[in-house]
Amino acid sequence: MPTDITLGGRPPTPCEVKRRLLAALSEEVNLRGGRALLSLAHDGGPLLYVRAHSGTVIVVAAETPRGWAFVWPGGQSDAADPRLSARHLTAPRRMPRPPFRPARRAHLKAVA
Repeated sequence: MPTDITLGGRPPTPCEVKRRLLAALSEEVNLRGGRALLSLAHDGGPLLYVRAHSGTVIVVAAETPRGWAFVWPGGQSDAADPRLSARHLTAPRRMPRPPFRPARRAHLKAVA
């Protein structure tokens, strides 16, 4: 997604770019069966709340030295491909196996 499109003769602000990128990701998440809510704060940057198989994840768009990226807890993806990012966010997550704990034995008192 190009980010050098001008709006009324001026380049877009970083907040406008973030909103466009997160809106594209929201659309892809919805196409994959997930749910996404784009939060547009007046004084802060936009946030995308993605609800998928294992809960809700907050996604932000961040500018990196190599371009824009989507960042969420435990992951990140290039913002140039929102379809790939949506696939990562909506994929079923493996639940970690609980640690093995042997069953507790009842303490028996010896009877004499």
